[in-house]
Amino acid sequence: AVLVVSLLNVTNKTNFGFSLWNSFAAGLGFFIAIVLFAGVRSRLASCDVPRCFKGTPITLIAAAIVSMAFFCFGGIVEGIFGE
Repeated sequence: AVLVVSLLNVTNKTNFGFSLWNSFAAGLGFFIAIVLFAGVRSRLASCDVPRCFKGTPITLIAAAIVSMAFFCFGGIVEGIFGE
């Protein structure tokens, strides 16, 4: 994530202020994603999951659902800022 933000800042030739803001926002977004995934995993540990889905399969299913929610956040941002 850090490398991608750095490459985007260099490729788009942004100024220092925007690069700083972009880097901060990317770090904050990554932090929120990690916290959400940790919360989902802790909830899955206490749920009654069928035996065939225990472990990695249910984690991947939950990650797919959370990633779809993040796509919705992208739509909200585009709707607000008109990007």
